[in-house]
Amino acid sequence: MLESRTDGHGETEFSERFGSRDEVFRRQLVAFHAAIVDGVKPLTPATEGLRDIALLREIALATGANS
Repeated sequence: MLESRTDGHGETEFSERFGSRDEVFRRQLVAFHAAIVDGVKPLTPATEGLRDIALLREIALATGANS
């Protein structure tokens, strides 16, 4: 599994390989917890997440997944 992080402008900052999806999910969950509980600034800005959701929505609409 390859995890990439961008700088918020579409440029890749770094990529890292992991052995499983579980490891990637675990790291994301730990980071989310730190952001909520400890106030740690997320590595990925919320605007990037919103763009991802908009893209996935457009893909779903284009494929008829919503019908």
